[in-house]
Amino acid sequence: MIPFCTSGGSDIEETMPTFLDSCRDAAVYGERRISGTGQIEDWLDGLDLNL
Repeated sequence: MIPFCTSGGSDIEETMPTFLDSCRDAAVYGERRISGTGQIEDWLDGLDLNL
């Protein structure tokens, strides 16, 4: 899983401990808070998912 949020105020690090506890057996990486659509492509490219 690649979690992300679109909140303009709080950061995703506040939620990650709860999120990780709820999906212990899943591979989780690359979390990010997105504040604008211009950040999405660079973020996904940086994950090197071979899409």
